[in-house]
Amino acid sequence: MQRSNREGTNGGFPLSPREREGVLRLTPPRSDWLPLLIETPHSGRHYPDDFGHAMPRHILRKTEDPHVDRLFGAAPDHGAPLLEALFARSYIDVNRHQYEVDEHLLAHAWSGPKRRTRAAERGRGVLWRQTVGGRQIYDRRVSPRELRHRIIHYHQPYHQALAELIRLTRDRFGFSLHLSGHAMAAVGLATHSDAGHRRPDIVLGDRDGEGADPEITRVLGESLGAQGLSVAYNKPYRGAELIRRHGNPADGRHSVQIEINRGLYVDDDSLEPTQGYDALNEAITVMLADTANYLRSRLL
Repeated sequence: MQRSNREGTNGGFPLSPREREGVLRLTPPRSDWLPLLIETPHSGRHYPDDFGHAMPRHILRKTEDPHVDRLFGAAPDHGAPLLEALFARSYIDVNRHQYEVDEHLLAHAWSGPKRRTRAAERGRGVLWRQTVGGRQIYDRRVSPRELRHRIIHYHQPYHQALAELIRLTRDRFGFSLHLSGHAMAAVGLATHSDAGHRRPDIVLGDRDGEGADPEITRVLGESLGAQGLSVAYNKPYRGAELIRRHGNPADGRHSVQIEINRGLYVDDDSLEPTQGYDALNEAITVMLADTANYLRSRLL
């Protein structure tokens, strides 16, 4: 399904279309603005010239969440701004804390703050040292200067743009719903808790209620389940930095991570859409419409 070019009112949305070359794209609502915003942080296909990776690009691209930006492309038609990260997740991962540093990757000691996590220990901190399958991305060490550059020019601007959208939405409506779109492997890999098991079609992560009102998460799940998709909650993914940082139900900020099983819609070798893409695209679009209707009722 192609993105609609339909013109319409944005219901007072205060920001114009915005694009920072290679960093992010913001598409405003094309219908009346609702307290809903969508982001796709891992679908970017821009690989900056200073990346310096050794892994062949066609293999490195498998760390992307392919076509998730397209799957949520109808969001502006349902009153939601759509924020897209344009840079590759493997260049810097905005779903990790900016100081989630893997020091095994760095050429010199990191003098800034550090946040020690299991992901960083496994080589998948804010800068990835290796893929989920254990393949090395670099044949060199990355300098702390490179890390700072990527944080300042990519990671921070993206989080600032998302935080601005959430603040504007909550100030206007009294609350906001932020959905973060991702894709996951069809079968749990060796380093995951569900190793070897076929995953559900959709996993909704609200950090067990820390990121969003569970009623909202249930509404999303019921919409997707009504269309024949299997839905799980918070297993194997609870939601990472984007949900932890931006979700706070007590403050009116609700954030839910949506993980989509890649086996539904994409060929893992070519990264091209399969025959299941159109049906999944329609299901996501219906979920956006159902969510918009739910939010209208909640506003009333």
